Amino acid sequence: MIVYEHQKNAVLAKDLLQKYTNGSAPYDDTIAILDASIKEHFGDREGMWDAIRKGLLYDHKSYELYIMLGDHYLSTNLYRSYLCYENALFYC
Repeated sequence: MIVYEHQKNAVLAKDLLQKYTNGSAPYDDTIAILDASIKEHFGDREGMWDAIRKGLLYDHKSYELYIMLGDHYLSTNLYRSYLCYENALFYC
């Protein structure tokens, strides 16, 4: 089986983030963005939503998280997606 380089990098990023968050590091909006991106790559929609939620609890004005949340809702709920993009524009 051929393992592509980007897949190796995604697994490495997932492992490094897990080690980082298992330490004493705070789960802030930057970590939430990284976590949600990794979970999106692996197709973990629930995990992605949870990471975005945690990030918005830390900083409710993070436009990057609203963009990611808009992308998350894009395939299931266009109205929520639109509102997320509106928030991203407002906070940008």
